[in-house]
Amino acid sequence: MFWDLSSFSLFSCCLLLRFGREIDVVLNPVSLTVRVVGDAVEIVVDEKTIPVDRVARAFPKTHPHSHISFLDKLGHEIGLLEKLDGLEQESRSVLEEHLKKIYFVPEIEEILSVKTTGTTSRWTVVTEEGERSFQVLGRESIDGDKAPAMQITDAEGRRYRITDYWEMDKDSRQVIQELLPDKIVKSKIAGRRSGSSVVMRMR
Repeated sequence: MFWDLSSFSLFSCCLLLRFGREIDVVLNPVSLTVRVVGDAVEIVVDEKTIPVDRVARAFPKTHPHSHISFLDKLGHEIGLLEKLDGLEQESRSVLEEHLKKIYFVPEIEEILSVKTTGTTSRWTVVTEEGERSFQVLGRESIDGDKAPAMQITDAEGRRYRITDYWEMDKDSRQVIQELLPDKIVKSKIAGRRSGSSVVMRMR
């Protein structure tokens, strides 16, 4: 059997809201094999090998070790693995290592260029792991909620972080100036006000 509907928990129903569509393939960990061939991931279900374009956590912050989604090249879900329990040890190790690699968030140290086309933009940056180039789909993918820190999510779902925008070099700051979230700008203003009040108290 390709799917196991008996394992479809109430918690999984939350995914309907997240993805906006019905999930009809829940993978049974007991009959699932996950392997990496070169840089590609593939799963084997009932002796049938299926290529996987992307693996994603449905709830990366709250439930990082459950509800793992396997997607094809069009972004359609091949299957959902609700839990790792029951997965053969080698497959589990392969999957956990792959997820660890995907969800590692590199620090952006320098921004070389940002080329905007409509609502999307192509970023070329220098990270702690070297130069990277990626596409950002829109301003909503640039998170400044924890200003002056920023988190950028690319079109493939990979995340990058900037610990403090205002501590970056001048050229890097100017390159993304028009894309800055409001909270980043406000954090600078708040910092200036705080500094002024300290000076007044010292007087």
